[in-house]
Amino acid sequence: WVYGNGGLTVFNTLLNPNSEYPNCVTCSSCGTNDAPGLFPARSRHAGGVHILMGDGATRFISDNIDNTTWQNLGGIQDGNVLGEF
Repeated sequence: WVYGNGGLTVFNTLLNPNSEYPNCVTCSSCGTNDAPGLFPARSRHAGGVHILMGDGATRFISDNIDNTTWQNLGGIQDGNVLGEF
């Protein structure tokens, strides 16, 4: 994360935090900074990850968060209403 490269600092919500599955890039000749793929949020914290919300708040999200809720957190203008999580 210290370098600020997209592949090192950005994640998507397709897989739950600290997923057991490795990162996956769709283009083998592309770098992780410019190819679509699965980049779960990862952390060395036991049980979850700290994330920065769009409003500037930080939250600790459990590895066991409901997958639909987690994916809805990553959606933009999808119309889904999120309750407490």
